[in-house]
Amino acid sequence: MKELVQKLGGTIVECNTTYNGKRDFTEDHKKVIKDHGFYDIAKVDIMDSEGEEKLPVKNGKHLKYNLVGTHLKNIVSAICGIESLNAEKIFFLLSMKEKVKLYVGVARSLCQRPQ
Repeated sequence: MKELVQKLGGTIVECNTTYNGKRDFTEDHKKVIKDHGFYDIAKVDIMDSEGEEKLPVKNGKHLKYNLVGTHLKNIVSAICGIESLNAEKIFFLLSMKEKVKLYVGVARSLCQRPQ
């Protein structure tokens, strides 16, 4: 991840968790980010550190909206490693597709070292 983010001059994005733990409040989350060394890799944006907004889910069977961080409006493009996708991430990516140009692919292939 480090090589890719630095090669692209990217920002690592995070959101506070909805469950109890060390990342459920912004200040605690910042400490975890620091402890894990992510600030040494790139800028880090906790997307819901200044609030949340609702994105409507069209024709949603169970959900009428997706709650996202207000910093989503600052994202121009996103790269996501396809092997890391789970149902929650796929739903999030689909809900934001109208807001950003989205690249979904295997991120590590973009920063492989020559052999």
